[in-house]
This record gives sequence, structure tokens and C-alpha cells, in this order.
Amino acid sequence: MKSMLAAAALGLLNSAFADITVLPPPASASGADVAIVWIHGMQCDPQAYTTFAGEIQSQGALKGQKIWVGLP
Repeated sequence: MKSMLAAAALGLLNSAFADITVLPPPASASGADVAIVWIHGMQCDPQAYTTFAGEIQSQGALKGQKIWVGLP
């Protein structure tokens, strides 16, 4: 159920923003769902944050979290 809520929240963001990247948690992650919406003020491509977001997801997976990241 929580996984569905995280996915739904990011789905709402997707409809609000024309261009959004959603990074699902690693396949090996289990536990509590966490949704992060990464809103930045810099004039750069949101893809520049994927490596950093991936590391946050990996660290969360070690602590029993499935972290979804939305990069509008």
C-alpha cells in the first residue's frame, strides 16, 4: 500500500510538471517507502542529480527504506 502511495505522489508531480524524472528505488530495496521531490534552483539539467540521488537511495536501502526520487 505504501509503495502505491509513493508512486501516486510522484505520479501527481508528473502531471503537474511537463518534464519530470522519477527514479524508482533499487530492486534490492525493501522496507518503508519514502518519496523525495528534489526541487533545485540551479539552471542545470535535472539528470545531473541522478548520481547523487542514486547514492541516497542506496544508503536508504541499507537502512530498510525504498526511496523514490522525483526530479522535476
